[in-house]
Amino acid sequence: MSIRVFMGGTFDPVHYGHLRIADRLRVALGLSELALIPTARPPHKPQESMTPVEHRVAMIRLALEEFPDLSVCDLELNDTVSYTVDSLRSLREDNPGVDPVFVVGMDAVAELSTWHDYRSLLEEFDLIAIARPDHDRSSLADCDPFVARRIRPAVDPEDAISLIERDGLGAGGRIFPVRLPAEAVSSRQIRRLSATGGPLNALVPADVALYIQRHQLYERSHR
Repeated sequence: MSIRVFMGGTFDPVHYGHLRIADRLRVALGLSELALIPTARPPHKPQESMTPVEHRVAMIRLALEEFPDLSVCDLELNDTVSYTVDSLRSLREDNPGVDPVFVVGMDAVAELSTWHDYRSLLEEFDLIAIARPDHDRSSLADCDPFVARRIRPAVDPEDAISLIERDGLGAGGRIFPVRLPAEAVSSRQIRRLSATGGPLNALVPADVALYIQRHQLYERSHR
């Protein structure tokens, strides 16, 4: 079996934090490619508060010109609410011999028990959790016990390849924290900065900044 790694999100908009973390993880795991999965209708966000998915995907495609070893997966670009466990099952069924692995932020691990069918998700698939360099397990003291017992010790980037070679990444049932440098940028920050006419080029690829400006995507947004 081989693995394929996916990072999901709304990407509203995609920014250097998403892109650099995804690419650093790809390199650390020794992979030739890592895929971003933009979701059209996440279950936890009201549709009217989000930028239309066609704009979000267009910005990702522009950004990937600067990050050619990342790709975009269109699995969740539909009118139905997307649940991670269902998406990963579809990816597994459509790609025999490939085990999908899903990437989340460490903050999301503490909230996994609120996800749709989270027990099946954690039993069937492996997750990689992006952790800050100073991460320790004390931050997960209140984590759901079903989730907590699946969390493995955190590894640094130079040791991440061992998740494949030693731990058989992709077999399912585990959460592997990987420590990566934090990126001081968020989509909310970009939306607010754009609404006030602030410069974006240090936060997103230049073509993405131009796209935001051309389509006036966040001019009245302070969310």
